[in-house]
Amino acid sequence: MTCGAQTLSGGPITLTTPGTLSGTVTVALSAKPPGFLGAQTLLVEYGTSEGSLTQSASAACPSGCTVSLAGLTADMIYYVRRSWKDSGDNVIRSSFTQPLAVR
Repeated sequence: MTCGAQTLSGGPITLTTPGTLSGTVTVALSAKPPGFLGAQTLLVEYGTSEGSLTQSASAACPSGCTVSLAGLTADMIYYVRRSWKDSGDNVIRSSFTQPLAVR
């Protein structure tokens, strides 16, 4: 068998795939605000369907922060949208909804 520039030979090769994950996990999302907007807070909305972001978490984030999404089911795809808010709690910018694979 050839892998890149190396040739492997000899006995059988064993490949191990990870088992199915179970339980709940916490995912930490780190972000820095777009500086020119005066963003003060990061709001993260998330859910298991792109059209149904039913949960949220937020953090003060004037110069950078980490938002923890707790209690996510392992081995699932979640959908996440980040929104930046100003000091008056107005949304000043939102991302597209993006998939997040939870392992």
